[in-house]
Amino acid sequence: VTITELADTLVRDERISFRLAHEVAAQTAKAVIAKNVALGAGFSDFAAAFAQIVGRASTLDQTGFETAVSARNFVAKRDRIGGPAPAAMDAAFADYAIDLNRLKDAATARIMRRGDAERALSAAFDTLLET
Repeated sequence: VTITELADTLVRDERISFRLAHEVAAQTAKAVIAKNVALGAGFSDFAAAFAQIVGRASTLDQTGFETAVSARNFVAKRDRIGGPAPAAMDAAFADYAIDLNRLKDAATARIMRRGDAERALSAAFDTLLET
């Protein structure tokens, strides 16, 4: 997941193509997997991959790289509807609460109508039995 954010960051910040960004991200991922280290520890592999593929040094420093590949950053960047960022989730939960209350009100109204219908039916039978 965070390797995708690295590619997205490269497209946004380095202004390189999506294809190049994903080549850099893939080569970085392969390198850290081969070394059996966390992605966040792969800055030197990233810098080498970027220079080789793009033909220049990245403007992303080690701190920027570590931020780009952090799970916390991945979540924070996705603050649109459906995204996992807190603001997006709060908005979604507020919408869900409104929908849930509407459904509860509809269910309560159906239960009341059913009770009214049962009482009306019972009264009609009572009237038939009296005659």
